[in-house]
Amino acid sequence: MPDTLFCDDGDVNPRITHYFEEARQLNAQRLKLALGHFTGTLPASLSSLLADQPLSLTVENDQTEHGKLAASVQFFAAVRAAGLPISMTFDMGNWCWTGEDAARAAQQLPATAPRGIVSAGRREPDCGHAPLCVSLLRNV
Repeated sequence: MPDTLFCDDGDVNPRITHYFEEARQLNAQRLKLALGHFTGTLPASLSSLLADQPLSLTVENDQTEHGKLAASVQFFAAVRAAGLPISMTFDMGNWCWTGEDAARAAQQLPATAPRGIVSAGRREPDCGHAPLCVSLLRNV
């Protein structure tokens, strides 16, 4: 879904319930969103919202400022601490687009993200770290 989990004010996107319903109607296995503006604190409403969903949520590092490594590490550390059922879509090309080191991200995120999913199916800019990232993510 081309939208974010968090709005600019840090609140949970009010359209997320609608997105879950669309994904359910399409028999999707998961709903993928970009992170958006995570303020550092998980809203209490997020846990109950996710508990009522029949499919899983995955959050991708996108090509915006909010998709950078520091924000992703902070978010997934909070997710892990809260025990929320949110996984990560690890888009290697997006690390390159945002000027981040994909290999560094692959080394830091497994400690916080429940699991990584390597994006495939589209041409990404060559950051030079693809073999290392794939190798590291196989063990996530």
